[in-house]
Amino acid sequence: MTSTIPPTLELATPNPELRRAATGPAIINLLREHDGISRTELAKRLGVSNQAVSKTVIRLMGDGLVRETGRQSIGVGKARTKLSLVPRSRYALGMHLDRSSFVVSLVNLTGEVEGSISSSFETVPSPEDAVETLRAASAELLGISPKTKKRLVGGGLGMAGPVDHTRGIATAPHNFSGWHNVPLALLLSDAIGTPILIDNEANMAMAAEHWRSGRAGWTVVMYVGTGLRAAMMLDGDVYHGSHSNAGEVGHMVVDPAGPLCVCGRRGCVEVFSSPAAAVERYFAKTGKAQPCKNSMGPTWSKDTLGQLTELSSHAKRGESAAREALRESGAYLGIAAANLATLLDIDQIVLAGPMLSLLGADFVAGAEEELARNEKDPGRNTRIIVSSDLRSDAIARGSALIAMGNVGT
Repeated sequence: MTSTIPPTLELATPNPELRRAATGPAIINLLREHDGISRTELAKRLGVSNQAVSKTVIRLMGDGLVRETGRQSIGVGKARTKLSLVPRSRYALGMHLDRSSFVVSLVNLTGEVEGSISSSFETVPSPEDAVETLRAASAELLGISPKTKKRLVGGGLGMAGPVDHTRGIATAPHNFSGWHNVPLALLLSDAIGTPILIDNEANMAMAAEHWRSGRAGWTVVMYVGTGLRAAMMLDGDVYHGSHSNAGEVGHMVVDPAGPLCVCGRRGCVEVFSSPAAAVERYFAKTGKAQPCKNSMGPTWSKDTLGQLTELSSHAKRGESAAREALRESGAYLGIAAANLATLLDIDQIVLAGPMLSLLGADFVAGAEEELARNEKDPGRNTRIIVSSDLRSDAIARGSALIAMGNVGT
């Protein structure tokens, strides 16, 4: 009888051979997170046989990726051999490109940063200038040792979205004037001489948080940069959506009659809760400007960072208008967090991003209070966890780790 199951469903059906084919990268990831565990523990965590793990470990040792590092006694019976990654057996480049700065890092197989280069841009770089800057920094890092480039497996870059990660195209990154449908992955791959993948910075931050914290299951990161975005790792996989645009939490509408957003909608979370919105709210409270209503909402400009720094300074000195502006801006982020908690039924949301240190405790408090006010499931009690580690350099590291996802195949 001819099978009527579509080929895609046949591939999705549990198949020991397919599971073994993915065992190599899975072992690499587990050893990165749990250095020194045994073959038996690997098999248990992966849900495959001891024989499958042993065969794969032999292959990985032959490729110079894994080594035995001693014995572990667990009581009665034979001691188990501990396994570890060989850190400098493989490398990847990790990059973060912001409208005002960049970071390029060289990361080894265990996720350690071997070297990093960063600097600022006076104005938003053109695609050509950005590619040349990242190429030059990469070349400098790869010149550390002759063996480094031979062991390079690729690179990854995180930047503002929207980004089409499947085609490697920066489609229309917010606050990047002059960027539209830029084939950035191809341009960087040609310039650096190694495969480069790109994704939005929130997804790369989420990848860094996933490996940093070792949290299993679902991880949701709300990323606060010049705009707002969320990233989701569902059961260990990044969720991109059908068009690589999942997680555009900044463009969830919370007031249909509100100011016009850069995305074309009115009353998006971002026009109320972004760093530029916090600055405008403060100006309105102090009489320096009038709040926008039924017009274009606040957007990031060349002056925003300086204004936000000033606002942060006023808030730290206890100025009531500054603290209120930040708390009210954070409250809109809390509404978005509550919607995510209701949609995904999650217990915690990681808040991260380069602007959090300036937005400060009042912004976070506003988000936490609004989340608690909107949390209606008594059994869930979703919390916001603030990550101070997910800065630009951590995003670069996350990008490199994503690029090493196929090591061990």
